[in-house]
Amino acid sequence: IKRLAPAVIDNMGWYRFCGRFVVGFEDVTGFRATGVKHEQELHARLRGSGWMARRRKEDVLPQLPQKRYSLVVFPQDSKTAKVVEQEQQFDHRQIVEHGVPVGVAALPELRREMGEAKVGDCVAWIKDVLDGGVEKLLVFAHHASVIEATAEGLKAYNPAVIYGKTPMAQRQVAVDRFQKDPEARVLVGSFQPMGVGWTLTAAHDVVFVEASWVPSDNEQAIDRAHRIGQEAESVNVYYLVVEGSLDAKILGEAAKKERDIQKVLG
Repeated sequence: IKRLAPAVIDNMGWYRFCGRFVVGFEDVTGFRATGVKHEQELHARLRGSGWMARRRKEDVLPQLPQKRYSLVVFPQDSKTAKVVEQEQQFDHRQIVEHGVPVGVAALPELRREMGEAKVGDCVAWIKDVLDGGVEKLLVFAHHASVIEATAEGLKAYNPAVIYGKTPMAQRQVAVDRFQKDPEARVLVGSFQPMGVGWTLTAAHDVVFVEASWVPSDNEQAIDRAHRIGQEAESVNVYYLVVEGSLDAKILGEAAKKERDIQKVLG
């Protein structure tokens, strides 16, 4: 919070700034911020002080379409319920506040188990979307086993695949096939090989079978479709989660935090 430099906002001191704009509480470590209030006023003060200048992507590139976000929530079944029960040992609010804990081996394993447990529901949902008239989809996941199972479940749609096991020479081939071949209706891949650098504007619908808990990673992936050359009226983004899971809770909290940031920054 101190990095917002409250002193430059009408010479507003630290305590007055917190009282006016910060939601939080005191504990043994001091004041802990949990949210923001009076966002529009804070935005106006930041702009009016001359302290903040912001150029939004839609201002610089007005021809780009809007992004539309949806959280698709699957009910728990026998497989996913077991994973959700094990996830209860972790506090999603702590993860949102402080990031993914380092050195906790159980958490990455649970994330993989959740991806594998829900992949059947995800494939069924994607098939419904494709059969419903969507021509092409970008599909992101994290774990190799989930990517492979997703591609296998969608093999009737001639998926291209880009992930860690895809040879470098074959990645451009996969991109070209997805961009140019109307029969290749799905591109399935992971964040690092597929989420940065490529132009994948043949699709205007982006699906996360497994989303990152770092919002900027997801936005980088979405921007493969949301870039110059995209001719659709909107880029539609779908996060596929299981009810009550860490994914559902963390992505929901991240969305709230992003809304707060956007209100403050405009």
